[in-house]
Amino acid sequence: MRCVKSGLMSVALLSLIGCQTHAPVVQRTRPAAAPNVVSSTGTNLSGKVADLSQSLSNLNLDGDDEKQISRELRETSNDLAHGDRELALADLQAAWSDYGSDAFILSHAGAAKDEALFAKVWKERAQDSPDSLKQVNRSQPLLAQALGEFARDQANGYYHSSEAWGRETTFEGGLAYAGQAEGLYSFANFCDSVTLPSGQIPTLRSLAGEVDDLESRILAAFGKAPAAEDEDFIDMSSSIKTARELDARKWYAGEALAYLVSDLTLTKHEGTPLSRSEVLTRLRQEEASWSPAADNSIPRYFVELAKRDLDQGEDGIIQASAIATDTLKRYRQILEPAAPRPEHPLLAKRVKITLVRWPYT
Repeated sequence: MRCVKSGLMSVALLSLIGCQTHAPVVQRTRPAAAPNVVSSTGTNLSGKVADLSQSLSNLNLDGDDEKQISRELRETSNDLAHGDRELALADLQAAWSDYGSDAFILSHAGAAKDEALFAKVWKERAQDSPDSLKQVNRSQPLLAQALGEFARDQANGYYHSSEAWGRETTFEGGLAYAGQAEGLYSFANFCDSVTLPSGQIPTLRSLAGEVDDLESRILAAFGKAPAAEDEDFIDMSSSIKTARELDARKWYAGEALAYLVSDLTLTKHEGTPLSRSEVLTRLRQEEASWSPAADNSIPRYFVELAKRDLDQGEDGIIQASAIATDTLKRYRQILEPAAPRPEHPLLAKRVKITLVRWPYT
């Protein structure tokens, strides 16, 4: 039914957390956490999984859409069973936005086939436009802030392009975009209250300089990359664009996540994989370095992701190695003050321009 590729905020982040369409739920070698660890996430995360599962059942979907959302919800439940709360929140977004897309199409079935009804949907929606660019709850852990900012940015794009997309492609495609926006916006609101372990929240800054440097690395690598890797470079470009949009709004948590995700995608192509034991050793060292008084939600997300990656074959080892050797280090770097940057060579040049106006014109 859905006419758009759905998932977590950007294709790049979607591929990182293993929510590819039709991918199997990861069978992990790590034992599940004790029941009391799962319950400590609060009822809102596990409860929301149950709510979405029931809502999905009530939709009576069939085919690939139902299978994909069910798989995403199972993966989220699997995360919670292993105590991976941050990873669960990221996985939940994929299911939530996909559900929103399908639910919106079904609730406006007539508009998918009739232009007059399609126009009526947008006339009604114009009177109730979601405030997708409102500020997130700054008292929440950084990962919840980042996911909420990222989702609101994406929701804004889907919302404002949905009508035009439907008229240029199919009415159902426009409805799918509108539903995607509603799902993303609803998820962003959930991030404002979701229960995650927290602590003293660090102050983030603009990463405009780091994003510029990363883009230069991406462009340099693109010229050497085989055609088979083109999709990764499209993903990285998308994340760079999103990072700049978030920076312009001073949504620095979302910008940080977009930057780290794009950098991780590039590092996977540049780095040398470690052995499984080496990855685990580095991840344990990272966890041991965390202050219990600090908010560690973003590095904890990447550690949880890396541990899950270790059960996903060679590609998973490559990504887990990149997280262990590079991503976690870059997170620590972005918490430090920005390093002085030399003036861009083009900006350093001063050119005097004399304008001559022809008389009597």
